[in-house]
Amino acid sequence: MIIVQMSDLHCTSVPVFLSDKLTAAINEINELRPDLIVVAGDLTENGFRTEFEEAKRFIDQIECRQKIVTMGNHDARYTGFMLFEGFFGSPSGILETQTYRVVYVNTARPDRDEGRVRKDQIQFIRESLVKDKFNILVMHHHLIPVPDTGLELAMVEDAGDVLKMLSRVAPISS
Repeated sequence: MIIVQMSDLHCTSVPVFLSDKLTAAINEINELRPDLIVVAGDLTENGFRTEFEEAKRFIDQIECRQKIVTMGNHDARYTGFMLFEGFFGSPSGILETQTYRVVYVNTARPDRDEGRVRKDQIQFIRESLVKDKFNILVMHHHLIPVPDTGLELAMVEDAGDVLKMLSRVAPISS
């Protein structure tokens, strides 16, 4: 099974956005012929309609039967949190196949950089994990710090509660 995960496209009209690099990445992804593509947020820079249109144009070029797109904090800026669903569907949900289940959760908060997993979302995750399939949890913000990335600002509030729940319902087997 080939899974491609990407995030932080930050589509915008500002010259800093390197659309040629994203096009090259999409071409490489299509050559891989993945079974699943996960786009884990920050599709836009500011949550503007024109940026969502651009992001959708790029994501639609990815050739994959199964796609998950969830929201990042940049997508929730200004009124982007109200636009997201119209372009990409619900930012939280479940995708299930015969062998795996993907649970994706929107950790973005309107006009805030830090993410949060609410108590109802923790319950949703707990109830959505299954024992007979490979479970994948997707969210934009990190549950643990990522080494060598500078300040550890992208972790979710309540990460400890999520990790505690995961360790109880989905024990790691050796």
